[in-house]
Amino acid sequence: MMTRVLLLTLIAALAAAMPGRAQAPPPPGVDDLLERVFGADQKQPAELRADFAAELTLKSPLGIHVARGTGTYAQWRRPGEKMRQRVMITKMEVPLLLRPFEGYLKTFISEKVEGQVEQSSVLHEHDVFLLDERPGGMWVLAGVRRDIVTAFMTRYGRQGDANNTPARRAIARWMYTRMRDELVRPGGSYLFRALVDAEGNIHDLTLRYDWGPVNTRVDYVRVGGSPVWRKVVVDSSTEFGGWGRVSGLLALDFSNHCLNNCGVPGAHP
Repeated sequence: MMTRVLLLTLIAALAAAMPGRAQAPPPPGVDDLLERVFGADQKQPAELRADFAAELTLKSPLGIHVARGTGTYAQWRRPGEKMRQRVMITKMEVPLLLRPFEGYLKTFISEKVEGQVEQSSVLHEHDVFLLDERPGGMWVLAGVRRDIVTAFMTRYGRQGDANNTPARRAIARWMYTRMRDELVRPGGSYLFRALVDAEGNIHDLTLRYDWGPVNTRVDYVRVGGSPVWRKVVVDSSTEFGGWGRVSGLLALDFSNHCLNNCGVPGAHP
């Protein structure tokens, strides 16, 4: 027995002394991933134009209704200014029952398209932690709204850690994993879950509100070296006329991407 222990010790010592393969870099921490997510917004091209096709499926007590549309999307940023966007829906195919709501449907589609650029900003409102690591260089970030975490800390005498980021993240993780159903609050999303890649691009984002979840899935394509939207799917619900809240699935397919010098009105001084 002693001989075996000595032999294993010797083998371990020799293995440590021998030059081996370079060790893989450590996985990124939550701060690094957040920096990449927020940095991805700044890496967006100064000017982008694309065509899109939209399909909106609404489920109501009256049945399933599908509206389709096509249009163009443009985003641009002048030096020192925030990103601007323009959505133009050029054609809509609306079933007879939905025609009185055609204007609302156009607004709904436009708002969902424009809202994709601001998706990462919601992370600022939450105490964010690293929930999981996925194959292929993907990570899952999650978070609980900051005011909910603060109220919990105050309730249990942890006010002294209110500005302690690691403590807040640890408490947010505990709340997320142990008492998720008790976190429902009105207002903005009370918790979120996001799948991000090594560049900080968000591929899957779920925001939970007191009225229900909003899930967004994004596929990217590289154009001129920049990742841009290829397909965006938003699964949500909305207050729809006199029908009350109905569930809706919006699928957007983008094509004919143009980066920079695309002739977008207003993109250049």
